[in-house]
Amino acid sequence: MGFLQSLSKFFGRVFFGIGLSLLLLGVFAQMAFGTIDSLKGKTATVVEDVITSPENLNLLLQNVLPPGVSLDEFKQACAATPNTEECQQIKQLSEDPKGFIKSQPDLQKQIDDQVKQADQQVNDVIDRAKNYGSYVATTFIISIILILLGIILVYVGFMNWKESAYILSVKGAIATGLAAVYYKIAQSAVNGDLLSSYFGENASLIEPIQKVLAEWINPIFNKMFFLSTGLAVLFIIFAVGMYFFKKKDLKKGNKESKLL
Repeated sequence: MGFLQSLSKFFGRVFFGIGLSLLLLGVFAQMAFGTIDSLKGKTATVVEDVITSPENLNLLLQNVLPPGVSLDEFKQACAATPNTEECQQIKQLSEDPKGFIKSQPDLQKQIDDQVKQADQQVNDVIDRAKNYGSYVATTFIISIILILLGIILVYVGFMNWKESAYILSVKGAIATGLAAVYYKIAQSAVNGDLLSSYFGENASLIEPIQKVLAEWINPIFNKMFFLSTGLAVLFIIFAVGMYFFKKKDLKKGNKESKLL
């Protein structure tokens, strides 16, 4: 009987912790899928930022150079005659790349065509990703089943609701506290070097994509961190209360034993 009770306590704690983690993951997924449409239409911003980045600025400069003239030669010529039309374009391009693109209809049309194709591909990926949102409800159901099963098994193991409540509170504090750490680490990874492993060290490509992703996912990570931390604090407070509650009962039982 003692072995079965120990087994019940062990699996009860495991199921309760996994259930809480899955529940938080379901909340995260629901918020992520619920706001993923905000990524649509961001392709133009990313492409524009990539094209006008310092790393790619020389490619734009090539569009205004006379045929057969290198960039260094043209800059030297502009130092002597800065008021020519080409030199003014170079100056505008260096100071305001986005404004220069808008002033060049052919170049703007070329970029718009590229953006339209990329936008369609991104939208298709987002729509396919949203299909996985249907699994969120399943995650909630499984997590609730695991939590309830964990509570039952822990109670069967102790056969004492106060001890069970204390143990579950401690386990809940650990599970939600770890979840808060995991979400903060994941947020740091998204805002850090995670994209470099996919796109290499091309900063002109990574930074605009990272900016768009951060605008979408950072608020969700922040909410999950505060939710997990808040639950951890509540579990700790409840665990402390149950600890003193059962300690008081233990002292009361000792006094009654002495009287007998």
